[in-house]
Amino acid sequence: MTSPLSRAPSASPPTVLFADDDPVMRALFRQFAARAGWDPVIVEDGDSTIKQLSQREFDVVITDFRMPKLEGLPLLKKIKGTHPLQALIVVTGSITVSELVATLKEGAQDIIQKPVDFFSLEHSVNRILSNSDQREFEETLIGKAIWQTTLYRFKSLDLASRKLQLPQIHQLHATGLISLHEKLSLELAVQEALANSLEHGNLELESIWKEQIDAQGLDQYSIIKGSRLKQKRYGDRTISIKVGLTLKRLAIEIQDQGKGFNFQPLLRKRRSLTQKCYGRGIPLIKEAFDQVQYSLNGRKIRMVKKLPRSSWR
Repeated sequence: MTSPLSRAPSASPPTVLFADDDPVMRALFRQFAARAGWDPVIVEDGDSTIKQLSQREFDVVITDFRMPKLEGLPLLKKIKGTHPLQALIVVTGSITVSELVATLKEGAQDIIQKPVDFFSLEHSVNRILSNSDQREFEETLIGKAIWQTTLYRFKSLDLASRKLQLPQIHQLHATGLISLHEKLSLELAVQEALANSLEHGNLELESIWKEQIDAQGLDQYSIIKGSRLKQKRYGDRTISIKVGLTLKRLAIEIQDQGKGFNFQPLLRKRRSLTQKCYGRGIPLIKEAFDQVQYSLNGRKIRMVKKLPRSSWR
């Protein structure tokens, strides 16, 4: 019995070359291909994939990204070098953002994460065979797939003694998805958001204290900050940083354990060259990110940077 997504029966079933070094995956694919009505050839490494392509033509090649002998981008480059119009689907258990971008640029028409949903795989094959709109597919792929989700957690005392730079921002610049100016703006905005969470959130510091100077020329803000970092009540509070990265957007959530604050006036505030030395954090964040949202209690900020399609195509 074929699935609803299968093509109508024809005199010539689709020819599909499947490459995976996992014997379980090969066995599962063989069963599914028979049910879907495909004509499969199944191999276990990249060299065998190239050999099969030299002997016959295939409607679709489905290959694991990581295999012995020849894998990943070198395999895709070799396939496209000799068969530039070959339809390709990549399956993978892990892939970096730079590898993902390069895979799409090498001509892969779909990337499916393991464990493989074979009905999704069948839909992808049928879409290729029916020459459906590739642009629509790319929008679906990019919109639904989160390729990196990373969670960091620091105590106030630890975060106060270090300058955290998120590797995801560096990675976006290294792969050409954002410009140097955007990279620096994002890094500055993240530092401002972290400083707000640490100082105004966990340490419960008031900006007005920066204007209160003692006889030694020290402002109360710095004095109280140093004192509270040494107090277990404040120093042991944590800040969580969640980074979600797709080809469509970079999303960063920062949450503290403070008492919260009224963020509404600051969100409406525009940056000014005559602004005091404090209060510039949120305007800087709004300039770097396309979307800025706070939770109702003001303890969590979510910042989203949209990534243009033209930067990875």
